[in-house]
Amino acid sequence: MKKIYLILSMLFITGAAWAQQQLNLEQAIALAQEQSQDAIDARFMYQSEAWEYEKYQLTFLPTANLNFTPVRYNRSLQQTTLPSFGELGGGVTFFEQENISTSVGVDIAQQIAPLNAELSLNTSFARWNDLERNNLIYYNTPVNLRYSQKLFQFNAYRWDRKLKPLQYRRASKALVEQLETVAVNVANSYFDVVSAQIELERATEQLANADTLFRVEQQRMRLGTSQPEKVRSFEIDMINAELSQVEAEAKLAEVSMNFKEMLQLDLDQSVKLMVPEELPVKQIDAQMAVELFERNSPEVLRLEEDALNASIEAAQAKARTGVNGEANINVGLSEADPELTNIYRDLQNQQGVTVSFSMPILDWQRAKKDYRLAKVKEETTQSRSARRKKQLALDVRRQVDQFNIQVRRLEIAKKQMQLADLNYEYTMKRYMMGSITDVLQVKNASSEQQRSWSQYINVLRSYWSQYYSLRQQTLYDFDKGEGIQYIVN
Repeated sequence: MKKIYLILSMLFITGAAWAQQQLNLEQAIALAQEQSQDAIDARFMYQSEAWEYEKYQLTFLPTANLNFTPVRYNRSLQQTTLPSFGELGGGVTFFEQENISTSVGVDIAQQIAPLNAELSLNTSFARWNDLERNNLIYYNTPVNLRYSQKLFQFNAYRWDRKLKPLQYRRASKALVEQLETVAVNVANSYFDVVSAQIELERATEQLANADTLFRVEQQRMRLGTSQPEKVRSFEIDMINAELSQVEAEAKLAEVSMNFKEMLQLDLDQSVKLMVPEELPVKQIDAQMAVELFERNSPEVLRLEEDALNASIEAAQAKARTGVNGEANINVGLSEADPELTNIYRDLQNQQGVTVSFSMPILDWQRAKKDYRLAKVKEETTQSRSARRKKQLALDVRRQVDQFNIQVRRLEIAKKQMQLADLNYEYTMKRYMMGSITDVLQVKNASSEQQRSWSQYINVLRSYWSQYYSLRQQTLYDFDKGEGIQYIVN
């Protein structure tokens, strides 16, 4: 009779033995996190968010553009108004124009985020030829500096400095969370297969034992020490055991296919799954887990992002209630001359200053009402986010409390399983030797052995499921004592 701890390490018996692959739980999770579809989707989503953040960072760097128009040809009639004196004074006339031009320029711009302003520098050169009058003009602007300042307006750049890094941090944490979710799912599927594989092993053993008992009773009936109805009862037990074996085979085939599909393994590949006996962590500090959750959880960061977006909407609405202004300052040098060699000799200064304001005079207080609504939404979102954070932290604490009793439950369940296994072996031996004749004792011992085994596997599954769930929520490796990180190529 096999010991239960040997049964827990039996082969995953489907498929050809030569094609068998051996996996433990850690290896299965690593495979899934590398090649499963959920892991691939998580990495693609992170890369998209990372590229968005990189693009945002580039907005604070200077930009340069080359503007080049090699040829522009125009032939048309233009309308003009005559002077107010003379016979045709104030009248309208048309004249024909035909010209061709070429221009080239370079613009350099830099955003000044704290001031909500932009500083730009440009230089340009143009050649203009009036074909109708045979006039040729060169126009040169070697330097032109422009400063544009928004006054009393919503500063999107200032808010983006808070929002974009938060979004990127959430995306980074979300990648780890999603890959740890893969670990949770794999652990559950892993134990589905282990449970089904051992159930099949137990069913096979029960069938062998039922067959042995049936043959023993047949022999005893020949010797006159047993009754026909007792033999028939053993025969029924043997048929039921055979049916249980068939059902166990079907269940194993189904859950193993789901497992291999999750890991993107060949469906014809036979896999041996090892039952994890060593526990990485026996106790987790609840306060530490809550602090890690509050610091690392993408859900917490998402709540902070929602609150920040509500504050941004309120700031935008407030900016629309008051005065908006803009100031533009422009200074530079330019020159125009028919001779190309003269366009740098006597450069002319050019300056321009514009200050403008706008404010609502009559909008029936719509802007103020929009601001009040946005402010209420901001306060509501912040309050809801704070309550949600507390609830999530409380859930983590409850889960830690449940996890911390799993080790003790495992110890008790394993001891029960070993005692039930020994009791079943002892009862079978006594029945075979004739020391006991009541078959119900054998059946009860078998049922108790099966029940205690199932309880042990369920507790073991609960331990690993909760362990990886806590890793997923805290993004922390409690075994190594460090945060979880994944490399994205």
